[in-house]
Amino acid sequence: KSNHYRIIANLASELHDMKETSKHALQRQKAERTVMTSFKRAIKCPNIIFDDECPDCIKRTTDIFHKTSLIVALRHPIDFFRSYYNFRHYHKYPNFQFDDPNELIGPCSDETMSVCTDHARFHEYLAKFGKTNMTSTEELNLLKILTKGKKHPKDYEIPSKILLVEQGQMIDDTELFRQDLKSFLNLQYDLPPMEPPTRTSLDKFPDAEKREGFIDICEEKHKDVRAELLQNGKDAAQWIREFFMASEDVFVSSRDDFLERLKSWEVDPCDHV
Repeated sequence: KSNHYRIIANLASELHDMKETSKHALQRQKAERTVMTSFKRAIKCPNIIFDDECPDCIKRTTDIFHKTSLIVALRHPIDFFRSYYNFRHYHKYPNFQFDDPNELIGPCSDETMSVCTDHARFHEYLAKFGKTNMTSTEELNLLKILTKGKKHPKDYEIPSKILLVEQGQMIDDTELFRQDLKSFLNLQYDLPPMEPPTRTSLDKFPDAEKREGFIDICEEKHKDVRAELLQNGKDAAQWIREFFMASEDVFVSSRDDFLERLKSWEVDPCDHV
């Protein structure tokens, strides 16, 4: 008997099912999976949280899959913005080009293709899980989402347990982290060390012409973007630390280590370049 888990994820069809108005497709998936007890089913899809066109994706999915566990990995907002900007520029070339990334400060629009500084206000997306009270003035002041005329996050309240991970924990890949991941997912066997990435930047982005528009976020001309992202990081870190982690449904691996990594979001990484 193999000591490894078989993980299946059919991203395109499952994401489509999540966006369907009817629950029929998700109910069909559940029926199909009841006979697949030897498999661990998974899907990697940040759009479940980030896609404003499908505000009910999370709730619709967890209503059907009651035992769904969620793993949410986050990174420093400045690094996130740099990576996402360059990713979008490359894969949407030549339709995604901004002479001045300062145009991306604030909320997203159709033109920005989800690339904007508000997209890095991670706590406003995490709030959609409905794990905090959202009654104190201090918390509400951190959540601009409540002033945008959108559905109140408490309306999405879901039963799922959430493991919150800072990306650096995945990169360091300690034995303790793997044990915590095993425990959270209720796995029987130990997880092997994660395979280090073998693809270089040139492997991922081989076309030199498309790479010409990549930004170096640490350049002086991007200081206003970094300042906005840094404030987002401070707000997100405070909300996660004081409110989100207070929920009995939210777990982290190595609490002190996680909090130390979260604290780094309050510092501009370009200051150390």
